[in-house]
Amino acid sequence: MRRGCLFGSMFWGILLVVFGILLILNIVFRIPLQVGKILLALLFFYLGLRLLLGSSFRRRRVVTVLEDRQVENARPGDKYDIVFGRGDIDLTRTVLSDRTVPVELNTVFGASVVTISAQTPIRIVASSAFGSVRLPDGNVTAFGEYTWNSPNCDETRPHILFRVASVFGSVRINYS
Repeated sequence: MRRGCLFGSMFWGILLVVFGILLILNIVFRIPLQVGKILLALLFFYLGLRLLLGSSFRRRRVVTVLEDRQVENARPGDKYDIVFGRGDIDLTRTVLSDRTVPVELNTVFGASVVTISAQTPIRIVASSAFGSVRLPDGNVTAFGEYTWNSPNCDETRPHILFRVASVFGSVRINYS
């Protein structure tokens, strides 16, 4: 299923699993359920949650599984998931708007290399569990959370908020 069509693949996967469970309950166990009404209610519940949580339908999510990927034009607000693979992400050309820009990277059983520009104000919140996140100041987070601010980062002004998570993987952040 293509990403970005109507909703995400996660939504459709959960909806199909729930539909299957409801059909099993209805057919095998003879529990009278109105499957259509329940699915419609779940759809409205999902849409309401998306609106309340403020997540955008236009947010791009890049998932890399069992492959190598280079992202040269990382956009503000993107989310990157590297699973059993390698990802090279270039944030040097990321343009700041008039507000703080979130970017997220999750590396699970893989490796990631991120390049950021020294001119861009950035705040990195790195968390790791049985992995490593090597930050620009030389610190390595192997278990727990660490926050690093670039020298030109002022939290009251627009900056990139870069959340990095590593689980059984490694992330290296180059600052140039």
